Order: sequence, then structure tokens, then C-alpha cells
Amino acid sequence: MAEDHYQTLGLTPGAGANEVRAAYLRRMREHHPDLRPGDLDAARTALAVNAAYAVLGDQGRRRAYDAGCSTAGPSAPARVTAPEPPRPRAYSEQRVATRQAVSATVLRLAAAALVLGLVLLFTLSGS
Repeated sequence: MAEDHYQTLGLTPGAGANEVRAAYLRRMREHHPDLRPGDLDAARTALAVNAAYAVLGDQGRRRAYDAGCSTAGPSAPARVTAPEPPRPRAYSEQRVATRQAVSATVLRLAAAALVLGLVLLFTLSGS
């Protein structure tokens, strides 16, 4: 049996559109998978909350759901897979710092060469 969308969002059937949106945002703040990485229960709840809001947030789908019509849309998917672990960084922190230090040094050397070139140019053109 499909879960009651009103119960998923913690609402009564007479709730207004603003109440539905506020309940959706509140439930997503509590159970969003990005805020609870690796928590499959939170991911399942977030999917159910999204499905409930997809139905109750749209007036046409909500009327069909309230009338008991099966065209109101599916409830949350039955299965949730674990989120992928974060990928390792391409470069280590030390390598990034070294690369930035080398770039800064090269820029300083280029600026010094430019200044030296200008000094030589003015010195030789003045004699």
C-alpha cells in the first residue's frame, strides 16, 4: 500500500499551498542526503518527501490524489542505493601549494627581467 503523502509531510488534508511548501522544506532540511551522507534512511525519507511534494504541490495532481485516483503519481521508489563515496582529489594539497609557489616565482622573475630590459634599453639609448 502506498504511503499517505499528507502523513509524509506531516500535514492534514486541508493544508494550504504555503503550508505544503513549508512542510516540504522543513522535512528536506531534516533528511536531505547531502546533509546526511551515507544515511540510507534519510535518502529514503527524502525521496518520499519529494514524491509527496510532487503530488501535493501541484493542484491538479493533488485534486486527483484527494479523489483517490491512481493517476496522482507514484510514491517513493522502493529501493534506494547507497551514495557514491567522494572521489579523491586529483592533486595533493602539497602539490597544489608547490605549484602556486613556482608560478609566483616565475612571475617575479619575468617582472625582474622586464625591468632589467627597460633599464638597459634606456641606458644604451642615452649614450
